[in-house]
Amino acid sequence: MKNSTMVLLASVGGCVAFFVLQMLANQLPSSFISQSFNSLGVLYGTLLFTTGLFAVLTALKKYPSSSSQGESKLAWAIGLPMLIGAVGVIHGYFSLMPLPPDFPKDIPFPHGTIWSTAVVGVFFSAASAMILFSGRHRRQDSANLRT
Repeated sequence: MKNSTMVLLASVGGCVAFFVLQMLANQLPSSFISQSFNSLGVLYGTLLFTTGLFAVLTALKKYPSSSSQGESKLAWAIGLPMLIGAVGVIHGYFSLMPLPPDFPKDIPFPHGTIWSTAVVGVFFSAASAMILFSGRHRRQDSANLRT
């Protein structure tokens, strides 16, 4: 698969997947998953799902290859969803700065909303890393493991 095709597929597929999962999360009762999807927002939801799908597709593209020299070039693609999640956390805490330090008792402090971007980013990065490392493990020579 060409890189341009992979980027296009990740962009369209990530946006569609996020909006479909957000519609499903709105219909579900209150749970951790529905709260996470609702708190991502459109900006970080589409960014996380498109980069997450790109990282998974990149790892799947390198999975069947027999060379291990290209894996170091994939570190940026696997870490990209995690980086966007970290930017979402920083953006969330900066958006809290104009608010007063003592919230009313009926409004919960929005740590869960802020950290949901990091959690989703880590899930995508972990899935991509597991795919890539399982392919590396499969390609290793098993003769070195015997004593």
